[in-house]
Amino acid sequence: MLILLASEIHENPGVHLNGRIQGHIDAMLTATRTGGFTQGDILATLLSKNEVSHRVKAMAMQACAAAGHAALGRIFKAMRGSNGLKDATP
Repeated sequence: MLILLASEIHENPGVHLNGRIQGHIDAMLTATRTGGFTQGDILATLLSKNEVSHRVKAMAMQACAAAGHAALGRIFKAMRGSNGLKDATP
C-alpha cells in the first residue's frame, strides 16, 4: 500500500488529493516506526523518489509487518472515511 500511494503522487502531480495521500503515507510510516521498524526515514526517502525496487518492496513489507494489522486497519478505515466512502463492514 505504501508503494501504491507513493506512486499515485508521482503519477498525478498537482492533484488536489496528493496532500491527503501524503498524510496517509506519513501515518503508515509513523505506525511502522511505533511498531519498531528502524528504517522509516530511508523508506520515506525512497518512496518520495518513487523508487520501486526489490529492496523497497522488501522494506515496505517489513515496515507493514512491524506496524501490525490493527494499526494499519485503523489507518485504512480513516482513508476510506477521508475519501467519503462508507465503511463496508456491517
